Amino acid sequence: MSPDLPDQTPAADPAADRLEAALAALDHAASSHGDPVAALQDLSDPSLALVIAEATRRARAQPDVSALDRLRAARAVTLARNARPLHALVLQALADVAQELGDNAAAADALLHLDGLRSLLGQPAKAHAALLALARTQAQAGDPSLAERTFMQSIERARALQRQVDRASAATCLHQSLLGLGRFLTQQGRTDEALEWLAGAAELAPDDASRQVAQSALLTAQLREN
Repeated sequence: MSPDLPDQTPAADPAADRLEAALAALDHAASSHGDPVAALQDLSDPSLALVIAEATRRARAQPDVSALDRLRAARAVTLARNARPLHALVLQALADVAQELGDNAAAADALLHLDGLRSLLGQPAKAHAALLALARTQAQAGDPSLAERTFMQSIERARALQRQVDRASAATCLHQSLLGLGRFLTQQGRTDEALEWLAGAAELAPDDASRQVAQSALLTAQLREN
């Protein structure tokens, strides 16, 4: 008689099973226009954090329409639970996935709310990054007047940051805003205006790599002007 072989069946992982069940409930609510808040209402805050983190990770890994629906459902859940840091995580993922899919309206909406939320969370530099991303999205959406106003707002915000964050962080934010506006104006054919902003971006560059980027954008604008 042959000896008994050890059982090769993988051990059950209850935590992993619960995670998959919660993700399946979230996806079902998203695809069937159900109530995602009710679907995850029994989750504790730590469990919800795990589910939302995994949902955003999977959405980024496979950015498609179903991923966008999943993120919208996760947005509703984190808003209802007043889970602000998780809500910010979802809004950022939603903006990124929407941009990848070419849905500028959805991306702009997420970034607009993310800007306000980051400010509410006391994260001014991250709020500035969201505002600057919003300006770029508005430009991509074909709304140059709105994009220009938002770029200018980001410059004003960056200048005000000098009273809220360290000088290096404020200078970096202002550099990014000046560079963004300069590139935008170059694309609009307004090279004479772009040159001024890009020269300022090069002067404020926080490191050599950023300086090279600004100088390259400045050279591009100069060539277009000539």
